[in-house]
Amino acid sequence: MSRTKPTITPDQLILLDRYRIDEYTHFEPEEGAVFFHITADDRIYRGVSSTDETEITTQECASLLLRIHDRFVYPPVHKQTKLTLLPVQDKHDRFSDSTSFYIKRPRYMAYDERRTTVHPNFLTRSMLQEICALERISQNPHPFIAKYHGCRVRRGRITGIVLDRAEITLEDAVDDPRFEDLHANRFFEGVTSAVMYLHCLGLAHNDLNPSNIMISKDGGPVLIDFDSCLPFGHPLDKFGVAGWTDMDPEDYKTPNTSERRHDMYAMGKLIRWLLKRFPGDN
Repeated sequence: MSRTKPTITPDQLILLDRYRIDEYTHFEPEEGAVFFHITADDRIYRGVSSTDETEITTQECASLLLRIHDRFVYPPVHKQTKLTLLPVQDKHDRFSDSTSFYIKRPRYMAYDERRTTVHPNFLTRSMLQEICALERISQNPHPFIAKYHGCRVRRGRITGIVLDRAEITLEDAVDDPRFEDLHANRFFEGVTSAVMYLHCLGLAHNDLNPSNIMISKDGGPVLIDFDSCLPFGHPLDKFGVAGWTDMDPEDYKTPNTSERRHDMYAMGKLIRWLLKRFPGDN
């Protein structure tokens, strides 16, 4: 990691709860605080401190930040790969409008130097998988799948995926009074339509759960998070969320593959979850 230090303010720090670190890295949590900072030109910094996250100061964080090299987080742009590229135009970049667009970055919180020594392309491969799935879906867009615009490019690498911004995740909508009249069966039909569309393309989502389904402004579902969306039979790097998958998220050694049955298992859980929390159809 580079030792150049950025200038930061408290609101520019992303603090990772140490109890969630193993969720991202599959390694034992480091003691103290782990934190990140992303600059305006998409350079990612990471820091680790022995100080508890509730006590660490911004000054200490800034002194400990080290830049993660682009090659570990951002996939390179290859001329032979046909992707929708959106080189960043700093002065006239309409995709910087955060009210209309969402820029999804690689899962940089999963970065760990211990992992990169074994799997240096883990994060870049995961991001490319999602882009390939979205490129294929976007050839014939589905109304209940996040609208994909293309990939932001800086320094010859893909630094973000540009999507339409949706209203709120289904998981968060449970506690939002605006959605208390959401009709579970109608909403589920929309999700089912999106999942069946993926299956018709020979793809499985493999990570269906309420945090990966959003609600649009008109109240319909928006399926998101395609970094595990792969053709049937392809090996998976991720194992889904505990309670929402027929795979074992704690078993990192047993190989798993992309399968239709992973989605069908999650769909069975989802309709029960919806009917319990949004009983508008009952």
